[in-house]
Amino acid sequence: MASFTMSVIPRANALVLQGYRHCCHVMLHSPVEEKLFGFYPVKHAVLMQLRFDGRIGFPGGFVDGSEDLETAINREVVEELGKTTNPVNIAKENYVISHLYEEHVPELDMTKKLCLHFFTKKIPLEQFLELEKRNQMHLTLDMRCLALFAVQFTSCMINKEAFRHF
Repeated sequence: MASFTMSVIPRANALVLQGYRHCCHVMLHSPVEEKLFGFYPVKHAVLMQLRFDGRIGFPGGFVDGSEDLETAINREVVEELGKTTNPVNIAKENYVISHLYEEHVPELDMTKKLCLHFFTKKIPLEQFLELEKRNQMHLTLDMRCLALFAVQFTSCMINKEAFRHF
């Protein structure tokens, strides 16, 4: 059975790591004024997708070669979701947190080492709906619209400015 460890790491330290594969993901969300069942405020629609392994996750993927994090996440968003009328344009100020993930796989006698970076970006509802509609019938993606009721963070390393709109 595989065992894993995770730890938060500052962005500056993450960028100089050796021996880790870097991966970026983004939570794209849009304010919504609707109420679930006519009672519960939805607040935000959050874009997620059904991954190849059957899990639901955020758009993103591996950083290629000498790409910086923002170039990588913008490339991944276009690859996975397609271009929109107005580009999503994820920037450094959308960065939230990085953490290390190490998983030992005894069957293969190896340890998978990843440095995971997370971004968040508020997009206009029109752009959100454009992404959702475009990918609704896509064979490799299954978009889900989830209600975001509350987000609580305990780490002091999180870029809380990225979540100022909640």
